[in-house]
Amino acid sequence: AMSIEGVMAISPDVVMEIAADCAADDGKEAMADWQVSFPELTSRKAVFVFTDNYATVPGLRSVHFAEQVALRLEPIRQALEAGK
Repeated sequence: AMSIEGVMAISPDVVMEIAADCAADDGKEAMADWQVSFPELTSRKAVFVFTDNYATVPGLRSVHFAEQVALRLEPIRQALEAGK
């Protein structure tokens, strides 16, 4: 876990929030919080919110979570490859 100040200080290219408690709205509220509170971050960076409970519980479905992360990061990887 990292504070928002810590996130802003390191200025990452990608922010991933695991918010399993936001599954009811599929993370829309958590994403809206990012966009309202930190528009300068969300306009420049990719912010992903994962709401599936398997993201926080170690076990056999951890592989599925890793696949979900890879799927979301693939367009960014492709864009970086194209920019080289």
